[in-house]
Amino acid sequence: TGVALILAAALNRETRAMAVLRTLFFLSNVLSVTVVTLIWQIMFSPRQGLIANVINVFGGSPIVWLTDAQFAMAAVVITTVWWSLGIAMILFLAGLQDISKDLYEAGALDNATGVKAFWFITLPNLKRTITFVIVLQIILHFQVFGQVHLMTNGGPNDSTQVLVRYIYQTGFRDSELGRAAAMAVFLFVIMGAFSFLQFMIGRDQE
Repeated sequence: TGVALILAAALNRETRAMAVLRTLFFLSNVLSVTVVTLIWQIMFSPRQGLIANVINVFGGSPIVWLTDAQFAMAAVVITTVWWSLGIAMILFLAGLQDISKDLYEAGALDNATGVKAFWFITLPNLKRTITFVIVLQIILHFQVFGQVHLMTNGGPNDSTQVLVRYIYQTGFRDSELGRAAAMAVFLFVIMGAFSFLQFMIGRDQE
C-alpha cells in the first residue's frame, strides 16, 4: 500500500511520459497470476534470471530464491506485491486527482510545500482511500494461491504455505474433507467481514 501511494504521488503529473509509466505499472494487474508467476520465476532463476545477472555483475553469488527456505517467502511476497500494485496505484491516483488544487495553493501561502504538503494536505484527504485500499489488499492477499502453488508448491518445508493452498492440500491431497470445509467456512467468514467493511467504506466515499 505504501509503495503504491508513493508511486501514485510520483506519477500524478499530466505528461505523456507519466501516462506511459502509469500504463506499465497497471499492466501488472491485467496479467493473469500464471503469467505473472512465470515472469518472476524467470527473474528469480539462479542461472539466467535478471536478478542473478545483476548480482553477478557486482561479484556476488546468485541466490537460489525458490528452493531456499530463507528466501522463498520473500520471492512470493515480491511477486504478489508486484501483481497487486496496479489496482492500488490507480485508486490512489483517482484519490489524488480529486484533491482540490486550491488546498495546495492555500498551503503554499503558509509554506506547506513538498513533504509538509503531502503530510498535512494529501494524506488527510486520502484517508478513506487509504483505508479502502488496505481492506482491498487484505482481501486479495487472503486469496493468494496461484503464486505459491506454481512457484514453490508450498515449500521448501512448508515455508511458503498459505491458507488457501493449505485448505486445498487438506481436502484433495490428504482427503480430510471435513477439516478442509471447516477452514473454508472460516475463511469465508473472514472474507465476508472484510468485504462488508469495504462496502461500507465505498458507500461513505460516495
